[in-house]
Amino acid sequence: MKENKSVLYKYLVLNKQARLITSFTTDVVNDYCKNIMATPVVVATMGRLITATLMMGSMLKGNESVMVSIDGDGPIGIIRAEADSVGHVRAYASHPEVSAPLNDRKMLNVAAVVGSNGTLSVRKQLNMKEPFIGTCELVSGEIGEDISYYFGVSEQTPTIVALGVLLNTDGTCKQAGGFMIQLLPNATSEAYDYLDNLLKNLTSVSKLIEEATSPQDFALKLFDEVDELFNYELKYQCSCSLEKTKELITQLSFKELDEAIKDNKGLDVTCNFCSHTYHLSDDDLKDVINMKKENHFQVK
Repeated sequence: MKENKSVLYKYLVLNKQARLITSFTTDVVNDYCKNIMATPVVVATMGRLITATLMMGSMLKGNESVMVSIDGDGPIGIIRAEADSVGHVRAYASHPEVSAPLNDRKMLNVAAVVGSNGTLSVRKQLNMKEPFIGTCELVSGEIGEDISYYFGVSEQTPTIVALGVLLNTDGTCKQAGGFMIQLLPNATSEAYDYLDNLLKNLTSVSKLIEEATSPQDFALKLFDEVDELFNYELKYQCSCSLEKTKELITQLSFKELDEAIKDNKGLDVTCNFCSHTYHLSDDDLKDVINMKKENHFQVK
């Protein structure tokens, strides 16, 4: 890929019988790596999740957002990524230090660290009072297959999700991206047959991206004709703040907050997504206590 390495494109294809989303996320994945000490297989895992979540975010509008969480039985623990409708994403892994032997194809074994037993959940903050939440069981731990399955069982939308991540010898991301194809209600049997044949002949997604000279060239490797709807650049950007941190620690008990104030050292809280540490002074902690007393936030 010779152009911007963090960009998303959305098209109509197959005579407007399907939508195609392509996402190139190399720079975004490397920005994620700057915040955390992740092993190569975790970089590959989170690169796939970040790419898929950004494509799901492109289906939203306004200030809506989507969070994809996977809780498998693999050693990485819980992984999640959150994206909005304009290309901002952040991601988190419980255990970024884990590793696994290469798989039978001598490739990084994403399924081994994620696990094939567990659940995938999607939480969409839409312009509604309550968020939309959908869940499904994991089918492979390969992430792309699991998200394809989620769309089929939870949203009843036939969807193909293909993801790929290539690494440099130093463990940084060389190439990351993928595509998502969704059949529309007017899709004919011929459209289904085309996608079935596409899947059967699909080679490495990351290799296709690496060989593409432009986003349009990548799309044309999949379809003879594409009708571009929009495109935008992607960015790793955390939405944490001091105020949100105060809101978060309202979950602590009054006793725990009082003890932190008595220690006269304040409280340090580190964001899981970007590793930024917020220091809450005694005055900040007193603000949190007042928030709890006034019931400004729901305490669970």
